[in-house]
Amino acid sequence: MATLRYCHEKNANYIKMKVIRNKFFKLSLILVLIYGLSHGIWHYNLWHYFLFRHQPDNLQTLLFNNIHYFREVTQTPRRIVAHILKIDLRDEHLTFFITPNEKIVAVGSV
Repeated sequence: MATLRYCHEKNANYIKMKVIRNKFFKLSLILVLIYGLSHGIWHYNLWHYFLFRHQPDNLQTLLFNNIHYFREVTQTPRRIVAHILKIDLRDEHLTFFITPNEKIVAVGSV
């Protein structure tokens, strides 16, 4: 009987210590994360980067014949950088390559 009581007390103490260690671990992890995030944001100027980051200039270039690239930047209502590719589909030298569907059977394989 004494052995069972000793084992029960030992298990109860072990469980209590495990719960305390688990709570301590969670608390310390939360504190480390809060400190790390706040230190990273302020020390490395990430907050400043997110608020005042540089926007690129507007751009227009001719990539190939009848294929134009435009970059349009707006500040209002929010910061947007739009990348636009304008392709003239009436060009007779322009061809498209499309991956065939699996259901299409090759000619002569029937």
